[in-house]
Amino acid sequence: MFHTNQFITNKYDAFPYDKTVIENRAPTDDSIRLFDEYLQKARASLIKDVHMKSSVLEYRAGLFECPHKLYSMFINYVVILNGILINGEVEVPSDNEMSVESIHSHVIEALSENITKNLMRSIKSEFDTRVFE
Repeated sequence: MFHTNQFITNKYDAFPYDKTVIENRAPTDDSIRLFDEYLQKARASLIKDVHMKSSVLEYRAGLFECPHKLYSMFINYVVILNGILINGEVEVPSDNEMSVESIHSHVIEALSENITKNLMRSIKSEFDTRVFE
């Protein structure tokens, strides 16, 4: 139904080789039906949708029910900050009512952690590539 990857290894000593076969299939009626079912379930689990746009920041966040955990929800967010796309997910407890302000604060906290990790990763790679005298 979906794309498959097969890794084939020849075990003959005279002609050893490794070959990767990637089979790309066209969407079938079953795969389209399955995709539509997933989309309907995702839309049904959406509790609250929040979006904001300013000159520097544009983001959209959705509060969803967590299907595999009983007492938790998650916030899925997509942020465009100075033309850079950042997306992520934050798990929050479902014991209290989530207001728009609390969703904003959870997204800002997760975004700051994400930006800090990416910045430190780039600084570390910059220091690793330089030779100090």
